[in-house]
Amino acid sequence: MSSQKAHWYNIIAPSKSDPLSNDINRIFPPISSLLNIEATIMNRVLEKSSLCRRRGEVLILGVQAWHDFIMEYGIDVELTMFSIENKRRYFLRIGSYNRSSHPAKMLIFYWRERNYFPPKLRINKLATIFAQHVGWMQSIFQAEDYADMAVDFEDE
Repeated sequence: MSSQKAHWYNIIAPSKSDPLSNDINRIFPPISSLLNIEATIMNRVLEKSSLCRRRGEVLILGVQAWHDFIMEYGIDVELTMFSIENKRRYFLRIGSYNRSSHPAKMLIFYWRERNYFPPKLRINKLATIFAQHVGWMQSIFQAEDYADMAVDFEDE
């Protein structure tokens, strides 16, 4: 990714029943939104890549797996945990900070400044690369994985 303004993105999007989900997703968009894919598909990719695991209906982030992934591929991102309403949530910093144009800010700053909107990232190339590398995973998705989605894949 080329150097761009940094911002924090949630890795596991809050459930729709979470009363803070709208605020969290507006201030800290889900990483699935960067790639214009449904959160459910991103969750499957995270599971298959062992970056998350499922315990019942709950998706749990593998912190050590993320640290290993970041180190192995030399990715310029930062993983951090931040509690909102006493619930631990994990966020990924994507992009770079620049002292003069975009100084580093902690998650608490953005959460307190509820009217803040994240920068627009130029991610077309990233989305293309992601699609190419994850395309082989098509076989891991079953038809029932798409049953709850409002997309008709046969028309595409």
